[in-house]
Amino acid sequence: MPCLDLNSICPDTLAVLSSLIAIALSNGLDSAEINVIGNFLVAIGSVMLTIAAQEDAITTKKDTEQQEKYIMEQLELLKRQFALLEKQLKH
Repeated sequence: MPCLDLNSICPDTLAVLSSLIAIALSNGLDSAEINVIGNFLVAIGSVMLTIAAQEDAITTKKDTEQQEKYIMEQLELLKRQFALLEKQLKH
């Protein structure tokens, strides 16, 4: 089964596809059944958005921590270089 790359689907195509799926799922159902299915799908979407947001937050935190570590390493290197220059100037 080929992998579907959702990032490459045209926005208009995605909108049409979602409309067709909604119509197909609603066919033959009464309004109460459509509401139940619709609310269920919204709940799934909300959980998926929460998962994605948390993944982004974790990634951002890791990136920030790596940047802070790199900056601190560079600062320590500069301090050592500065101390060496001071020592050379005194002699």
